[in-house]
Amino acid sequence: MPEQNQVKITRDYNLFKMVSENRDIKEVHVKKLTESISENNLMSINPIIVNENFEIIDGQHRYLACKKLNVPIYYFQSTLTHDDIAHLNSVSERWRSKDFLEYYSKIGKPEFLRFKDFLNKHNLTFEFGLLLTGYTGKGIYASIRDGSFTLSQKALDRAESVLSKMKTIIEHIENCSFDEKKIRFAYKLAFLKSLRRLVRLDDYNEERMLNNISLLLERLRPCASEEAYAEMLLYVYNYRRQIDKIELPSIKERYSNKGFMRDNEE
Repeated sequence: MPEQNQVKITRDYNLFKMVSENRDIKEVHVKKLTESISENNLMSINPIIVNENFEIIDGQHRYLACKKLNVPIYYFQSTLTHDDIAHLNSVSERWRSKDFLEYYSKIGKPEFLRFKDFLNKHNLTFEFGLLLTGYTGKGIYASIRDGSFTLSQKALDRAESVLSKMKTIIEHIENCSFDEKKIRFAYKLAFLKSLRRLVRLDDYNEERMLNNISLLLERLRPCASEEAYAEMLLYVYNYRRQIDKIELPSIKERYSNKGFMRDNEE
């Protein structure tokens, strides 16, 4: 049993082991720490934390920086386990949501593996991937941190379908335009959010939208907000129709700032 909270010192770098479930090493961060420690070594008051097997639970970047500088490692042993890695970093707020995704994927949580594969498959940002899978609101990030995040195959299939429809529209805009600069807005997040809201509607007709884009390409232009893009898309979609017009729910109706909402399984 290790002596709790007793800081020790060693130059035996081989004593320590890296933990595969921890965050991926960022060389830029190691370099910054190396420069900081070389100028003012405060490791004695900021030791790394290891478990009984000398696996580094917290401080892997500091460990590598000290090893690179050939300076002593300050550490203390704890009864913490691999399961405490994410919680420790959640409390300290040093991990980003993507770091938690990596951690829970590495330990084999199916929901996180499914979401990570989806992001990698389509080269999506973390935030837009969440949006496509139907999550809205700030509370979702708490579920990412504590590992309670859920993502059913049904939700993922819906996201794949929505993304496919969005790509069809964007590719059609590109094919209709002779000026790439004029259609850069099609990759803006505000436009993508509005387009997602449109193609998710049950009565959305893709053929109608494609035909109207061909007719009204000049109507498609950069806008200042998501709602402005939504109005633009609605105008194009409903062009010359007196009946069967569609409306988009407002942002206030669709997005909740308290907790989170799965808008694909309502």
